[in-house]
Amino acid sequence: MSNFFKELKRRNVIKETLAYLVVSWVLLQVASIILPIVNAPDWVLKTVTFFLVIGLPIWIFFSWAYQVTPEGIKRTAKFSEDQTLTTTTNKRLNIIILITLLIAIGVSFINKTKPKVSSNTLTSITEKSIAVLPFDDYSSGGDTEWFCNGVTEDIRTNLSKIKGIKKVISHTSVEKFKSSNKTIPEIAKELGVSYILEGNVRKHKDEIIITAKLIDANDNQIWAENYSDNFDKVFEIQNDVSKKIVKQLKIVISPEEEKVFNTQITDNFEAYELYLRGRHLWNQQNTESVKRSIEYLEKSIKLDSTFAPAYVILAEDYILMNKFISNNEEKLIHRKKCREAIDKAIELDNSLAEAYITKGNMIGKFDWDWEEMKKMLEKGLQMEPNNSYGHMLLSKYYLIKNNYNKAIEEALLAEKLDPLNPRIGSFVAKNYFIANDYKRSLIQYEKVLKLSPDYVFAWEGVGHVQYFSGQKETAQTSWGKFLRDMGNEKMADIYSNESFDNSISYWLVGATKGEELYCSNPTVIAQAHMFINKKQGALEYLEVAYKYHNEDLPIYILEPHFYSLYNEPRFKDIVEKTGVILPDTKQEFEIID
Repeated sequence: MSNFFKELKRRNVIKETLAYLVVSWVLLQVASIILPIVNAPDWVLKTVTFFLVIGLPIWIFFSWAYQVTPEGIKRTAKFSEDQTLTTTTNKRLNIIILITLLIAIGVSFINKTKPKVSSNTLTSITEKSIAVLPFDDYSSGGDTEWFCNGVTEDIRTNLSKIKGIKKVISHTSVEKFKSSNKTIPEIAKELGVSYILEGNVRKHKDEIIITAKLIDANDNQIWAENYSDNFDKVFEIQNDVSKKIVKQLKIVISPEEEKVFNTQITDNFEAYELYLRGRHLWNQQNTESVKRSIEYLEKSIKLDSTFAPAYVILAEDYILMNKFISNNEEKLIHRKKCREAIDKAIELDNSLAEAYITKGNMIGKFDWDWEEMKKMLEKGLQMEPNNSYGHMLLSKYYLIKNNYNKAIEEALLAEKLDPLNPRIGSFVAKNYFIANDYKRSLIQYEKVLKLSPDYVFAWEGVGHVQYFSGQKETAQTSWGKFLRDMGNEKMADIYSNESFDNSISYWLVGATKGEELYCSNPTVIAQAHMFINKKQGALEYLEVAYKYHNEDLPIYILEPHFYSLYNEPRFKDIVEKTGVILPDTKQEFEIID
């Protein structure tokens, strides 16, 4: 062995291999700095790395077989055993290594002093990800926020349909940065994206001026353009912005995707304005805004009965309205109107991804036809893979089918596309809860509350996790906070001063009488009965939930509240009719991070 190392030294293999590794490392560091600046494709750096790795064994063989001498390259075999390279050759090799090490130190210093980007952002740079921030409203007349939001959302939707863009952040998350003082690198880091599109809009009567800028995560402007035209050119402007962003990102698109940039959804611009106003109100997600949204959309459809996107949002309005009312008969009317609207949208335009996703949602909620729901969602997501809403709904399908790993995978993907949306964050937590991973569920709820302290519904979920983790009193405190934040001070005081069982019993009295501020959801009331071991009461309310096709019933009966009812014939009957596959409560699930 000693002779072998002696021979390696004589042939100078170790020193030349060290020189190769140091030079290769410097080349990779320099390439990682320069290539993003010139917007080189991702494969360039990968190719350089591949050839450097392949070159190492070749270089080692060359070092063993040949030597560089002042007289040129010679085979090592021509040197005698006691002969080494000349002093001049050794000095030259030492100088090369020394200079390369100095360069390496310099490159390291540059890397340390340049603006910091999180590892998540660096990863997303290779993934081609983008957030379209709400465009600023520079109009002088006021009441044009609906238009600014409309421009932003239409561009975002266009980009979300391009498969080469791996992540397009959803509306809810980017809305949090409206009028924000945070820098572009800070926003990019928080959203985990490599590019930001920002801009502003001026609207005066029928004239519009739109400015758009594409900026990378390090705050370097990649592209910018100003548009000034009449309102009837708004589709052309939005499509041109989307097309140029894709070009800047060097993404090759298919002929089908090319159609995205040549679409004009209506020729009636008054109908389009009413649609934008209606969609803006729907996004506000409260009772009054939804009612007004329906009014605007109905006016829009009256002006253009072939305007498919207006029917989609109208269907979503009717789904949302049922969350705000307790009258079951009225809910059935809204369901009928929802079906009519979404079927009309697909009849008019079978290329609308959002129409299939909304129909999948409707079929799941109203019909409990899980396979048809999945079919609609997958069709929509094929057209618009960056639709976080679609991934969240697909997660529900997998929960129903007892495939918890896939359910969590889809929920996490939805969260990735809408990272600051507390509703989606809480849904991820609920997935963990149903899969009996209480630790991860609680961590997820804590993350939601850290990002959105005002999202009071997270406290309700926290209470359930704490209760089934054996923290009964802590759960009572969490529910008390939830009730107080919801405005039910009287009930919150009961939770603070009474025992757990007394608190639940008191709440049930208010809920079953339909008193204001108390829950009217029969599935939730059934859960409350289970807390105090009133199984018959729970079964009665579950049957009420089934009678009125309560939208929450299929998911809620998967929760641990009802484990003790699994052998009850009435419960089995409900489960069979809903098409839910119950979990094996003894099963251990492989939870995906």
